[in-house]
Amino acid sequence: KPWSDGVVKYCFASDVSDAIKIVFHQAAMQYHHAVPCLTFEEVGNSAGLSSSVENTSAACDASPAIFVQSKPEAGCWSYVGLISSLTAQ
Repeated sequence: KPWSDGVVKYCFASDVSDAIKIVFHQAAMQYHHAVPCLTFEEVGNSAGLSSSVENTSAACDASPAIFVQSKPEAGCWSYVGLISSLTAQ
């Protein structure tokens, strides 16, 4: 399912490093330059949830949104597109 109005909302787990945040922001800018109708909006994680939270409990301040977390032991993966049954992507 496409993101509503081309806006991809996201937030970071509280334990994500500044270096990871910088890389994510740079990648988001690259996507926006390549696909101008796609924009990224940081919506916050005021609950302070960390990467150790269960996937079903992960949530940003707005939904749906990508909950960016760092779990090196889990490998590197992502869903593609919006999964409407999940609040955090």
